[in-house]
Amino acid sequence: MKPSSFRLFVVPAHRRGLPRVPLVHLVASTSAVLALLGPGLADAASPKTPDAIRQARVLGTIEDRVRIDLETAGGELDHARIEVAAEPGGRIVLSGRVPSPTARARAGELASFAVGVSEVQNALEVDPQLAPPAPAVRAGPPESGIGSSAPDARPPSDEALAERVARQIAGSLPVEARAQHRWLRGWRVVGEAWSFEVDVEDGKVRLDGSVREPLTAEDVTASARALTAVRAVDASLEVVDADHRPGFFERLF
Repeated sequence: MKPSSFRLFVVPAHRRGLPRVPLVHLVASTSAVLALLGPGLADAASPKTPDAIRQARVLGTIEDRVRIDLETAGGELDHARIEVAAEPGGRIVLSGRVPSPTARARAGELASFAVGVSEVQNALEVDPQLAPPAPAVRAGPPESGIGSSAPDARPPSDEALAERVARQIAGSLPVEARAQHRWLRGWRVVGEAWSFEVDVEDGKVRLDGSVREPLTAEDVTASARALTAVRAVDASLEVVDADHRPGFFERLF
């Protein structure tokens, strides 16, 4: 038997009763559809210039720095929901929700300290429902030897005490200073052209860095000793003159 075969017949459009569409009309219709889709389609198809690629990388790096600072800040920010967006010129936009006005202000402050940030638009909303539950107060008689009916007060962690010391020092000095969370961990106090790190181990505080005249090391250590949770203060502070300007790595770390 011969193998079966078939033939394919293509019937022209005008013989099937369909109207003929001139090629010029088809091109015009396609152009109209592309126009309706907007300029974004053309922008996506066009290749990016080296400057645009370089700027996108810079903005991505700034976003990562701010995001890391916020994610490692601890405290109430552990319960926040924050979106970070970097815009040309080093402008950072914070959006989302935080549990309190204090957390909102702290998020904006941390973002402003990041390298490469020139301006911060803080669009965070306060949502009290994000706040962590209050710790339960343990009822019962006072522990032996204390002689007080107040609930048992545990000493703060080293990280919490470091933050408390940094904020205490920054708020009590006679010059402008601020407490800043370091990139990886820990805290530091930053002023104009000077800074020092605040480390705590078992309640013992170590201060390492520099201060600027007219400040003295005693001004700083006295402020740290004012906190009852501080067991001891070891200061290794260099007093620099008023004309000192920090180098790149001093500003970065």
